[in-house]
Amino acid sequence: MSTSQVDLILHPLRLRIIESLVNSEPLTPQEMLKRLPGVAQATLYRHLKLLTDAGITTVAGEHPVRGVVERTYTLGASIGQTPQEMLNAGREDQFRYFARFVAVLLGQYGEYLSRDKFDLVADGVGYRQAPIYSTDEEFKELVGKLAAVLMEAYQRPREGRKRRWVTTIIMPATEAAP
Repeated sequence: MSTSQVDLILHPLRLRIIESLVNSEPLTPQEMLKRLPGVAQATLYRHLKLLTDAGITTVAGEHPVRGVVERTYTLGASIGQTPQEMLNAGREDQFRYFARFVAVLLGQYGEYLSRDKFDLVADGVGYRQAPIYSTDEEFKELVGKLAAVLMEAYQRPREGRKRRWVTTIIMPATEAAP
């Protein structure tokens, strides 16, 4: 994936559009708007066109509705970076990717806090950072277990289920442990 495609994906609104399509049936723009509060219809169409032109989203179907053609969209085949592309990115690009990732997290949290009512406990919201101490082998085992637990919960939407975000950030500490 070229840097321009990465920049295209990492735009905060376009990331939200992509997130609305992850693990979802194809959606119409109107269905996307329901998942993207505060986004103007014209703005959605403009960014959706950019994503579709780049092959990041694709038109999954078209059908006539009251004299116009309604399209449904899904993720295209060209989304995502290969592990090798990610490994080959330099320091500045890595920092930029991470900064945008964190900016999206801040935006999502801001949207949550902007609700008329929110309840951190009832909604299961929490964040913390804690050190872990492990050998490389123990760490690989831990990551494998976390991935297995998350994959179990990673399913398509069904009646009665709420969509939640689980974010993990794993990095080595910069200081040696005392």
